Amino acid sequence: MRYLSPHDYGLVANHFSAALISRLGSVDWCCFPYLDSPSHFASYSDQNQGGSFQISPRGEFRSKQTYFARTLVLETLFETPSGRGTVSDWMPLAKDDPACPILCRKVSVIEGTIDWVLSCVPRFHYGTDTAQTEVHPRGVLFRGTHPEDRVILQADFELKMTERNSKAIGEFSLDTGQSTTVLWIWGRAGNFLEVNSHKKVQAPEVQPSVLQWRKLAHHCPPEGCVFGGPWHDLVSRSGLVLKSLTQAYSGGIAQSVTNTPKSHSRSHPNGDRHASLRYGAFVLQALDQLGYQDEARAYFAWTYNLLVRDGAEGLQSYYTLDGAKEGPERSPIYSLSSLDPRQFRLDTYGHLILTVSQYYRIFKELPPCIWPHLVGIADYLSQAWRRPDHGPWNYPGRTEHFVVSKLFCWKALEEICWLADRLNQPTSPRWIAEKGTLHRTICRQGFDSHQNTFVRSFGESALDSSCLWLVLLQFLPADDPRIQGTLHAIQTDLAQGVFIRRSKNRLEFNKEEPLDLLNSLQFTTALALSERHEEAIDRLAELCTYSNALGLMGNQITTPEHPLPEKFPCVETHTFLVNCALYVGSHRLKARVNYPLIGEEPLAA
Repeated sequence: MRYLSPHDYGLVANHFSAALISRLGSVDWCCFPYLDSPSHFASYSDQNQGGSFQISPRGEFRSKQTYFARTLVLETLFETPSGRGTVSDWMPLAKDDPACPILCRKVSVIEGTIDWVLSCVPRFHYGTDTAQTEVHPRGVLFRGTHPEDRVILQADFELKMTERNSKAIGEFSLDTGQSTTVLWIWGRAGNFLEVNSHKKVQAPEVQPSVLQWRKLAHHCPPEGCVFGGPWHDLVSRSGLVLKSLTQAYSGGIAQSVTNTPKSHSRSHPNGDRHASLRYGAFVLQALDQLGYQDEARAYFAWTYNLLVRDGAEGLQSYYTLDGAKEGPERSPIYSLSSLDPRQFRLDTYGHLILTVSQYYRIFKELPPCIWPHLVGIADYLSQAWRRPDHGPWNYPGRTEHFVVSKLFCWKALEEICWLADRLNQPTSPRWIAEKGTLHRTICRQGFDSHQNTFVRSFGESALDSSCLWLVLLQFLPADDPRIQGTLHAIQTDLAQGVFIRRSKNRLEFNKEEPLDLLNSLQFTTALALSERHEEAIDRLAELCTYSNALGLMGNQITTPEHPLPEKFPCVETHTFLVNCALYVGSHRLKARVNYPLIGEEPLAA
C-alpha cells in the first residue's frame, strides 16, 4: 500500500503531545502522554506494524480537511452518496500538567444518513508491542506489556474485539444533526483517569477548545501587521505549530512530531522529537513577533539551563525535550536524523550565544548569573575555533575547516563583546583579537576569488548552501561584492526553480536528494536582507504554495522517491517561514519592530 503524503495529514496537539490524522479519518501517529513517549499509533511511517485508529463512512466517500479558523481543532469532511458528515479531532488544552491526556473524536452528520465504521489497532512502542484488549465498562481497555501502556477506547456504541483480542471495531449510524464522541484515554496508577474506574469520562465539548485556541492565536496589532501579505494565514498557522510543540513541562521545542525512516519497514524510538540549540535566536524572534512571549521565555530558560549545566565542553547540538543528553548508544535516532549530538560542531556555540544576545535584545534582561558561563564559552572558542569539526551537515567519517563553523565562532565572540558592553562587564583583549583573526581568516581562506564566492571549507572550491549564513549573520555588508557574488553563485549552481539544494556535488549526499524547504527560505531571507525585496517577495509567495492545504510544512518536498519528508511538520521550516515573512514585511510595509532583527543591526566600525 502506498504511503499517504503530508498533504493528506493534519496536526492536533496540546503542548504535551500531538497526533497526525489523515484525510481518511485515521490517526496514524500518536504518543501519550508526552510527545516523546512511545507511540500508540505509528502507521504514518510503518503501515505494516505501526497501528492506526480510523473512523470513516462505510463504502465510498470523498474527504477533505480543514481547521476551525485560527485553531488546531481539525475537521475532516466526508461526502457519501447518502449524506455529509464530519469527524472533529482535538486534544483538550492542559496548562501545567497532562492530567487529561485525551484524544477527542466527535462524529457528526450534517445532512442525510451515514453508516460509520471504527477500527482501532494500537501497536505500542512503535509496532513492537501488540496490545491485548478486554471489555471494560467504559468501552475497551488496551493493555501493553509496559505498565504505562493502559488506554481506554470509550464510545457510546457497542465495540467488538477481533484479531486475537488486539483490535477493536465498531459500527454505528447517525442521521442529520446527530453526533457521538469517541475518546482515546491514557490512564495509569495514580492518575485521576485511573483505568480501574468504571465511571465513564464525560466527553469534552469542542467549542471550549476552539475558543482557547483562538485566544492563543496570533492577533494583528491595530497599527497593522508586519506579516501582512498573501502568507499571513500561513504565518499564523506556523505560530500555532511552534506554540503547540513548545513543551509546557520543559520549554524545549520538538523539531517535529515524528520523522520518517529512510526505510519504511520500522518506526523508531525518538525520530526528530528532540529539541535543538540550533536556530534558537530565530525561534525567539519568531515567537516574540507572533505574540508568544511566554513560550520565548520558556525556550530561553531551557537553553540557559543547558549552558549552566553542561558548560563549553559539554554542550551538544540536540537534547531530549526535557534537556537530557542522548546518544546513539541509547537511541537509533541519530542514524536517521543524520547528526550525532556528541560530535564536535562549532556552529552550536554560535547558535547558543546568538540566542542569548537576541533574548537580551527582546526582553532587555538576562539571568544575573549568566556572565561567567558566557566567559567560559568565549575563552573556549578563542582556542577551539582552530580545530576542524563535523560542520553543519553530516559528512560521514571526516572533519574539515568549514567556513560556516568559523563564521559562527566569529559571531559568538562578536555577540559576547556586544553583551559585555551592554552589561558593563569587562571585555577580554583576547576575544577582540581572536574575533579579528577569525574575520581575516574567513575572508582569506574561505573565499575563492576566481569564482567570486565564499566556499564550503578552507582550501576547497566547492560551494554549499551553508554559505547563506554569511548574509544572515551580517558577516559583511549586504552590498559587499563578495556577498553578492556568493548569492549569485548559490542561485546559479544550487537553485532548482524556487528551491535551493544543499550542495552542487550531490554525490556527497544522495543522488536523489529531495528538494529542501529550509535552505530555500533561508535564501529568500538572505535576499530580503540584501534589499532585493521584489525577488524575496516573489520567492516567498511561491514557497508558501508548497505547504499542505492546512498550512503545514515538512523540511522537504515529497517526490515518488521520497514519499514522506524526514520531518513533518518541521519546526525549522515553520520558524524560517515566520522570519522570512518578518524581514519581507518589515521592508515591504515599513513596519516598525522595537529591536534590531538578526542581521539588521548597524555594523560596528
